[in-house]
Amino acid sequence: MKRKAYVIGNNTKKSLSPHIFNYWFKENNIDGTYLYKEINKRNFKTEIHKILNDESVCGFNITIPYKEAISEYINKRDEHAEKIGAINCVSKIKNEWIGKNTDWVGFSNSLDAFAPDLKKNNALVFGYGGAGKAIVYALQQDGFKNIYLHNRSQKRIFTNQNNQFLKILNLEESLLAVQKSDIIINSTPVDLLTNLISSE
Repeated sequence: MKRKAYVIGNNTKKSLSPHIFNYWFKENNIDGTYLYKEINKRNFKTEIHKILNDESVCGFNITIPYKEAISEYINKRDEHAEKIGAINCVSKIKNEWIGKNTDWVGFSNSLDAFAPDLKKNNALVFGYGGAGKAIVYALQQDGFKNIYLHNRSQKRIFTNQNNQFLKILNLEESLLAVQKSDIIINSTPVDLLTNLISSE
């Protein structure tokens, strides 16, 4: 049986993941195929159950807007996904679906590779969805002293052991924080920040 994997979200037809993974499968003689699956929110529960019950599926990646919603459909989360509250990678291991978060590792490794001399005083993050949560977690793990966060809805931002040191800013405060930030990260969809600023 040929194995299948997916990237799942609401706009995945633009994803490069199928091209990258299928090339990698071919180069390494892996009998599998990597596909994209677009799911709208109304059909998410039904479509996810279909994927989880498909014996040929060995795993999938999760992207906007389901990195948080997928949690209730799987068996377990690893330590980092548990702390972050978002999942971007799900694997089938011994008939259990295991959720992980590798976004934070990728972001942290990118900082090490491309900005090894970056000061770790102030970081400014726009957006607190699944990707934003992983980025904030990575910044905390990397030892940034101050993490400033702006999100359209402050109801999404909760205070616990992992984010108690966040400084929550409104848009005006965020624009002022730009001047003192060592790094600025936009974790919102590409056009969301532009629309947000222009509407204020």
